[in-house]
Amino acid sequence: MGQIYDDKRLKELVADCKSLSQVEAKINKVIKTNLYFKKRINGLRNPVAAIKRALRDRGLLKNLVKDTKSVTAESLTKEKWLGFFSCSRTINEAVDKFNVSAAQVKKRLSKPIDGQRLYKHNGTFGQELFVYLPANKDQTKIKPRIWSYVMEKTGKPGVAINFPDDVGWRKREKNKNRKEKIRIVPISDVWLQYPNPHHLHDEANFNERLNWIEREDHVFAILNGDILYPRDYGPTKTRGQNFAKVVNSLRAKLTPIAHKILWAQAGCFEERHSKTAGLFDPIKHLCGEWNIPYFETPCSNVICWKGNLFSFYCIHGRSAAQKHGAKLNAAVRPLVFNEFTHFFVMSHIRDKKTRKVRRVRRNIEATGLSLEKQYAVICPSFVKYDESREAKWGYIPPSRGQMNLVVYADGDYHVYTSPQQEFEEIGI
Repeated sequence: MGQIYDDKRLKELVADCKSLSQVEAKINKVIKTNLYFKKRINGLRNPVAAIKRALRDRGLLKNLVKDTKSVTAESLTKEKWLGFFSCSRTINEAVDKFNVSAAQVKKRLSKPIDGQRLYKHNGTFGQELFVYLPANKDQTKIKPRIWSYVMEKTGKPGVAINFPDDVGWRKREKNKNRKEKIRIVPISDVWLQYPNPHHLHDEANFNERLNWIEREDHVFAILNGDILYPRDYGPTKTRGQNFAKVVNSLRAKLTPIAHKILWAQAGCFEERHSKTAGLFDPIKHLCGEWNIPYFETPCSNVICWKGNLFSFYCIHGRSAAQKHGAKLNAAVRPLVFNEFTHFFVMSHIRDKKTRKVRRVRRNIEATGLSLEKQYAVICPSFVKYDESREAKWGYIPPSRGQMNLVVYADGDYHVYTSPQQEFEEIGI
């Protein structure tokens, strides 16, 4: 952000200010009246924070006095502290939010909190980010779900997911100007393994994703294959008993979001489990137990909400491509033999990618043509690059950041992605 603004303009902005509150008040004024800043904040979600970040990067806030308040990091309630750090935050963001010193924030972060685990990771620009995630907890009770489904009536792989018009979470939304939406998070290539975790499984990143889905009312998930990594479960006589313990561990892991999994399909690992003597497809078993639509082949599904029909074509897929365009070609391939579909979802490649494809569509009711967007996406994985086969072969490291498919109440739809995240657990 710092390169967008001229140094002279930023110095003039803080020239007459003696405290951070004066700086913030002046920023709120100039973004409304100054054409220079109005042009540069266009499209920013939080322009005040962006300009303050640019000032801080240039060291222009060092000599300013913080407003004297009785609030300290130690005096903040547990709910406020965890609510703020429930998603990745920097220390400077906590300083701005609570008006406390960086030293106080670091001291509070160094103290453990019961039932929570603190993770540290680096953001896109190398900044240190912190996030609290719940520690492992045993949950066996499935929460009630707000959606229902109807399977494709001819027996072909497909399902219609029906959401009620009044989903309820809009009433709890603080910002009433935000568009009402549903986020769908595709989960695939997880490589879970019990009792000892796979050395390439990114546990912290996966836990954060599960926690986000469980915490936010409007966030749901789909499973797109390769969830549980197959391993040797011992001799045939005891293989079933050993595998049952693994399934119990998998059940405990996914139970908190079981009411939010809209559908699931098999991948290579699920197929391998089902073909091994004494074993079975664990995801199919859990979906049957939780009454979740499950498919062993690519599926064409729809989400019905507020009079809108959002279509999905999901395939686990397969490709050995290494170039950016070649990977996307594999994801775009189903567009040839499918009708207009909002989202084409593919996995297996373990690299987060998306492409917007335009298609001419005929509106029969309006007797006209329109150019509408389709999204072809490759789901990010939860597999680490270091020590992997791809690393040993010298392949380009994949991107493994967040991805979610968003549908809006007004009929619009988008794909949102976030930068790659590498987590490191803090040993406290």
